[in-house]
Amino acid sequence: MRNFFLIVKIIFVSLLLSTCITPKESQGVPLEKPRDNLYFQELLYQGQISLGLQYLYLGTHDLDSQNQSEMKSVFLQALKEKIPQMMDQGEWELAFQAYQSLSFVDPSEVEDYSRESFIYGRIIQLFEQNAPAAAATLLVDELDLQLIDDESLRNLENLFIQSPQVSAIVNIVDQLKKRGLEPRQSSLDLVAMEPSKEELINGTVTLWVDRGIKMQNGVGLPDRIIGSGFFIDNQGYLLTNYHVIASEVDPQYEGYSKLYIKRNDREGEKIPARVVGWDPVMDLALIKTEMSVPYSFTFTRDILPRLGENLFAIGSPGGLEKTLTSGSVSSLARYLM
Repeated sequence: MRNFFLIVKIIFVSLLLSTCITPKESQGVPLEKPRDNLYFQELLYQGQISLGLQYLYLGTHDLDSQNQSEMKSVFLQALKEKIPQMMDQGEWELAFQAYQSLSFVDPSEVEDYSRESFIYGRIIQLFEQNAPAAAATLLVDELDLQLIDDESLRNLENLFIQSPQVSAIVNIVDQLKKRGLEPRQSSLDLVAMEPSKEELINGTVTLWVDRGIKMQNGVGLPDRIIGSGFFIDNQGYLLTNYHVIASEVDPQYEGYSKLYIKRNDREGEKIPARVVGWDPVMDLALIKTEMSVPYSFTFTRDILPRLGENLFAIGSPGGLEKTLTSGSVSSLARYLM
């Protein structure tokens, strides 16, 4: 019996010691791989061309001057070969970024391309994605119409007539006239057309954010946020203020929140909507809803209000729909303290 307990003690001590074995000496955190020729070849194989160029031009590598120069040439050639592949695959934004990188390093590497070809391709792609408002903004802000050929200019005219964007049509018509080309009558009609006040009002909506019930002095009251918005294209996108829809996207808000819009010509009907973009600093939010759009507003930098010019403000202050207020421009570029 005594031998039995001795054996048990030996087994117990053995198990105890086995759980207390000192681990191997810590090897520390492994150092980052040296950025040598092999490292850059791996980046090239993985298609991380931009990252490789960043290391090469910032000097964050372990290459001598000769290997650095050779590796730069290899990566620049790889980036140049990738541009037509991106264009064929419709990756116009990535192709444009690659073009800008090459033109910054060595303008001679991109002599076969033009900046406008990438922007034009992106505009066409935006139309294919049913985003004419974004296409119009890109045309007005970025595309130099003087540098595209007549056929491409006509193609843009036809596209923007089908999904009217006055700001883009104004620029296209102006460029056609400068070339001695006759704009289509539909384009001239759009440029000359001045919408009625009723059409402008129909392009605005009332936004409702239902936040359930709030308690005030022991009484339950509806908790609602009401604001104004206006359509910016025929696909159902509209702009409003961020503070109106903040509870829809603010991660710190933990209560109930449901966004609706109400058309000014449909009494009582609330249509579901969703927030697709927002900027708290600029107090702006982009909303998407599924409904027919009676009128959409467009933007242009060519038609800016002048000092003293009469303007109209349209909206639903406090839920008062179809409100139109007139005023005048009292100051331009005023600094806010």
